[in-house]
Amino acid sequence: MGWQISLFLFYSINNPTTVLWLGRINFVFAQFIAFTLLVFCFLFPSKTYQGKRKLFIILTAITLFLAGATLFSPLLIEDEIILGPLERETVFGMLYPFFVLHFMSHTFGGMALLVDKLKQLKGVQRQQTIYLLIGFLLSIIFGSLTNIFLPLLLKVYDFQQAGLFAPLIFVAFASYAIIKHRLLDIRLLLARTISYSFVVLILATSYSLGLFLVGSLILPGTTTLNNLIPSTILALIMAYTFQPIRRLVEEATDSVFYRGRYDTQELIKELNKLLVSTYLVKDLLQNISEKIQEQVKVKDIDVVLFKDFKVELHYSLSEGKKRDESAYTYQKLALLKKYSNQKEIIFEDLEEGSAKDLLRELDIKVVYPLKTKDNFIGFLMLGDKLSGNIYSKQDIELFELFAPELSLALQNAKAFDEISKFNITLKKKIEEATSDLKQANEQLKELDQLKDDFVSIASHELRTPMTAIKSYLWMVLDGKSGPISDKQKKYLERSYQSTEHLIKMVNNMLDVSRIESGRMILDAAQTNLRGICLEVVSEYEPRAKELGLELKLETEPEAQKENKYLVAANSDKIKDVIINLVGNSLKFTPEGGAITILLKEKNDQVIGISQESQEHLFEKFGFIKGSYRTNQDASMGSGLGLYICKSIIEMHGGEIWVESEGKNSGTTFSFSLPTYSRKTLNRLKSNSHNIK
Repeated sequence: MGWQISLFLFYSINNPTTVLWLGRINFVFAQFIAFTLLVFCFLFPSKTYQGKRKLFIILTAITLFLAGATLFSPLLIEDEIILGPLERETVFGMLYPFFVLHFMSHTFGGMALLVDKLKQLKGVQRQQTIYLLIGFLLSIIFGSLTNIFLPLLLKVYDFQQAGLFAPLIFVAFASYAIIKHRLLDIRLLLARTISYSFVVLILATSYSLGLFLVGSLILPGTTTLNNLIPSTILALIMAYTFQPIRRLVEEATDSVFYRGRYDTQELIKELNKLLVSTYLVKDLLQNISEKIQEQVKVKDIDVVLFKDFKVELHYSLSEGKKRDESAYTYQKLALLKKYSNQKEIIFEDLEEGSAKDLLRELDIKVVYPLKTKDNFIGFLMLGDKLSGNIYSKQDIELFELFAPELSLALQNAKAFDEISKFNITLKKKIEEATSDLKQANEQLKELDQLKDDFVSIASHELRTPMTAIKSYLWMVLDGKSGPISDKQKKYLERSYQSTEHLIKMVNNMLDVSRIESGRMILDAAQTNLRGICLEVVSEYEPRAKELGLELKLETEPEAQKENKYLVAANSDKIKDVIINLVGNSLKFTPEGGAITILLKEKNDQVIGISQESQEHLFEKFGFIKGSYRTNQDASMGSGLGLYICKSIIEMHGGEIWVESEGKNSGTTFSFSLPTYSRKTLNRLKSNSHNIK
């Protein structure tokens, strides 16, 4: 527009200085037209060329430099010679070839970008781009021929005025793309611009004509004061008639440019009210279809619902002939399911193929998949609009918002129907489920027994070879097979320790299996606890010294009496319990600590155990977190030791417990056993099995 105005003034004014400035301004406008064309081609229809910021900065700088040189120096235009009315001759400077190169590189470079993008575009965007390319090409060719090449090459200036019409070629193609192919979706803006222009034109004409008639026919030769009165009256009349005239003009322009205007938010509210008005599927579809047809002016509306690979329901509302039900089969509509991840399926955007042929057969223009988070329900299918226009951006966005709401409402309505039917058979299903649960419980018991048997057999099979490995390792370490180096001894000692650890784990698994299956036999006899404790201290005292710990046994003064601390128990099992507790103490007591065994209660001074850990301590795989030695949860044991201890003590009729005020406060593990008596011993022998 600026270029056309400056070019018009260029041929209308005869002042040499003004003509020179206007001529230079013409070329500046031409430079910015080429630059903005290139930018537009980068951005339309989407920014597919990223990381070009530096290039744009360079091109902008070149354009600004050339514009400044054009306006304020004779480098591009030295002079404009006025030959006569509408005849001008331009004297070009040394930068003119650079201007031609700048203009052609920007324009044809922009069109090359659009051509490259055209390969990736489909449907309506492809059509829009084609029309823009044709408009650009014809406008540039016509404008360049009349204003650049003819004056430059042939010195022909007679056709420069025709260059004014070059932009109109592009405007024509762009307008067609706007109206028929939804380019930039600016029809509402165009309609409003035209409508307000008409309103202003009508009011201005009416005011001028009314003022002329009043002034010329009714009050000829009156004074200024007398002319003011009718002018004021006319102004008031037009003020009151502005809104009615504006509404009439808007309705007229809407009928041409933007038929079926509606407020999206208000329509969504009305449709949502209809969605919650009923739980009957057919009534719901009828209500929303009638509202859509009334507001959006859609000719045909179809809703197809699927279930178990067949059409469960097809609802149709049509302004034309009745829809052919046989065309809406699952086999045909399944062609559209591959597009179910899209928000909408637009006829113009589809490539030629079976899906587009189906929409053409059904006379459908837009399809919206109906789906919830987990389920695909069906399709909302829309035919032509009554206005004959294609669907606008407002229409597309309306149904993008509404389709999920409709999907959820339809799912709820179908669920309501299914729940009603489900209540009839609910009791039967519960009985069947209860029966299945009983069978599953029996199967679990069998599986649990099989698991115990497997663990027992596997543990036995593992223990035999591991014992052999341990024996041979001991023989090598003891020098039975000859001398070994220090390095070999170090590796063999690690292997020996790991073998011992593995054997202990296997024994623990065997004990657990025996405990849970009730096969652990107590060979109870009169046992002296003091003797067992002395053996444990003697065996573990060297290890305690290596770790910087003190391990000691404390007894009461009368401990030397023969009948002191006698209990009815299996000495091996009780020794295993004490060894397990001492072993845990060695792992979890910090350096410099003390572990004291009392015959009345076993006290190992460790870092303390939190209340949370105490609750799970005697369970299978119940580990204590935060070992000072390993700083790991489970690397130093199987998690079965305390569970086995608890089972053995309870099997003897005793109790085991732990006391600790929390971390860093020490911990006391205690267990009690019945004192020895013939009655107690006989009871243990008669109940020679574990408490499960």
